Amino acid sequence: MPLARRFSTIALPCILIFLYIAVRCFTVDITHDEAYSFKVMKHFWYAEALCTGNTHWLNSIAIKAAILSGFEKNWQIRWFSMLSAAIFIFISYRWIISFKRTGMRIFAFALLLLNPYVTDYLGLARGYSSGIMFEMAAILLLFKRRADNHGYKASIGLLCAALSAISNYSFAFFFAGYGMVYFLNDYFRKGARFLKSRYFYLDMFLCAGVSLFIIRALIFNFRCSGDIVGAGTANLTDVSSMFIADLFYGNLNLRGWLPVALAVLLICFITIVCVFGLSGKTEIQNPAYHYASAILSLTLFLIAAAHFVFHIVLPYARSALFLFPLICLNIVYFADSVKTKSVILAAVSALLIANFCLSMSFTSALDFEAQEGTKEVFAQIDKMQIKNVVMGKWTYGVYINYYRQTDHPYYRFHGSYADSITCSRDTLYALLSEPYRFKLTSCYKADTLLKPKAGNMILVKLLKVADNQRVN
Repeated sequence: MPLARRFSTIALPCILIFLYIAVRCFTVDITHDEAYSFKVMKHFWYAEALCTGNTHWLNSIAIKAAILSGFEKNWQIRWFSMLSAAIFIFISYRWIISFKRTGMRIFAFALLLLNPYVTDYLGLARGYSSGIMFEMAAILLLFKRRADNHGYKASIGLLCAALSAISNYSFAFFFAGYGMVYFLNDYFRKGARFLKSRYFYLDMFLCAGVSLFIIRALIFNFRCSGDIVGAGTANLTDVSSMFIADLFYGNLNLRGWLPVALAVLLICFITIVCVFGLSGKTEIQNPAYHYASAILSLTLFLIAAAHFVFHIVLPYARSALFLFPLICLNIVYFADSVKTKSVILAAVSALLIANFCLSMSFTSALDFEAQEGTKEVFAQIDKMQIKNVVMGKWTYGVYINYYRQTDHPYYRFHGSYADSITCSRDTLYALLSEPYRFKLTSCYKADTLLKPKAGNMILVKLLKVADNQRVN
């Protein structure tokens, strides 16, 4: 198919996906994690920034730049993630149009760019968007290096892999796997000749510097707070269940052993894909597939080794996002290599598109549904001239870390945190948010004052009741 036709088939959907992410940057309320990053950067102290696993360095620097420039609205502090998303989509587009079959291009587009869980994080002020962008750039630069034999492209690719690890520490697994494949193929296979290459020493210096920075930062974090677990678990079953739940964005309400069974089938399939990609035949016929499989295999091996040898938690949910581009590339290359029938590609693509359309939302993110509608509810509380409101943990985090830290505080009411309510006052107002609702005691009668159509928040007025009126 002519290049112009390939452009028209994929370019417009890619533009629409970016516009969807960009609009969400404006319309999705600030999340708990973003709010804490904003607070840390607003009143920056290096010890506090290093002490929390919530600091994703490139994103945090971008937030600080926005604050120093006087830009503190939610979409303004998300500028770097929006830029990273645009670059990621463009790089993905360049890779997608390399396939000749229309069905394969649509399948690659749907698999890589129509994952609703990934698009959530492409538009939030966290380090995942830049991490995914740098990861994708690193992989494709490695492919380009093999195609045209330009050494500087490989070094730039290694730099991108390093920047992905600095964007978010969970990407360090990818950086390590990428580095192993890179040094093996660019230097060690050449014998002792690599010792005469200036690129070798520059690359070693880069890897050593980034590795020492990450290790030193993690040691500081561990000694300071121990907050290095993040979204991780020691339970393999939890990893499997969460992987399937995130993949379908909660649209499949699977219980019991079904999520684990599906995850096991997926793991077996990925194993087959990697084994096929690592074969000598694939290395000759499709080097890009071979290198993608090598990086993914080594990355998974390093994760397993870190868990079973050093008892480091397994990444899951958002902490496992660094695996997403690698898995997608390998699956698409596998499907192309085995000449998958067009009807199968069309069916899978249709399912992925349907899942994305069912999951589309301009107001919430899956991991932060408890904060949906925060701004609207806070504005209504001010309008009702309520002076004091009790809040649960996550809602209070948004209130105290973002809305009370801006140069022009948005709201006049005073919010306070409580994980439960005692019978100390005759009347009080409470902002409840599922699924993080704090406990209400039987000494109060709750009257609902506000329940927006969007979100899970409920504003209630609590009136103390007499002892003989309490319901146990």
